[in-house]
Amino acid sequence: GEKICEKCPASLVFKDGRIHRSLQEGYDKKGNKVIYMVTASPYSKEEGKINYVVEMAVDVTKAFLLEKKFKEISIFQEVIIQNAIDGIIASNEAGLISLYNPSAKKILKYPANKILGKKRQEEIYPPEFLAALESGMVPIVLKEGKIPDYKGNNIPIIFSGTKLKKNSQVLGTVLFFQDLSKLKQLESEILEAERLAAVGQTVAGLSHGIKNILISWRYCKINHI
Repeated sequence: GEKICEKCPASLVFKDGRIHRSLQEGYDKKGNKVIYMVTASPYSKEEGKINYVVEMAVDVTKAFLLEKKFKEISIFQEVIIQNAIDGIIASNEAGLISLYNPSAKKILKYPANKILGKKRQEEIYPPEFLAALESGMVPIVLKEGKIPDYKGNNIPIIFSGTKLKKNSQVLGTVLFFQDLSKLKQLESEILEAERLAAVGQTVAGLSHGIKNILISWRYCKINHI
């Protein structure tokens, strides 16, 4: 005989007398897969025993597929954000930081629970970015500025960002940035090396001049000039 599904809603109703729901798969007349929500509830009882169960099925295929697609897109976007080389910080419409990816954490050293929903954009964003937002100059592309880390140190960064909008409604802002600390250090070391090279050339020139003077003086002394 046909096997009875032990976990299907109707079977569960017969066991405990409660209403049960579950997603089920089936096929329509054309052979297309259909997702439907099954709701089963007790219909009649005699001496505490369930005699009949009423079962109702609603086609939720479109809603199910849309939800599945939405989850796939959300997961894909989350993976991109979490693996981005750039630091990414976003604030919501109230100005509170609502997104803080691993690269941003690596640069700023803030524990997530100290910044998400706790810090306002005015406390974190570079002044140059805030000024551009205030002036309406968006998107902001590849500008230099400084951003404070967890210890209060100003980190030199190159950044871009914009307001997040849906139609005319502002949903928040987003900042993309890269740490320029190593680059700035390298630039400083190069400038220092160039300065030392210039000093060395000057000293060498002076040394050569002094040597020539001493040679001339000695020649003059020997020849009683």
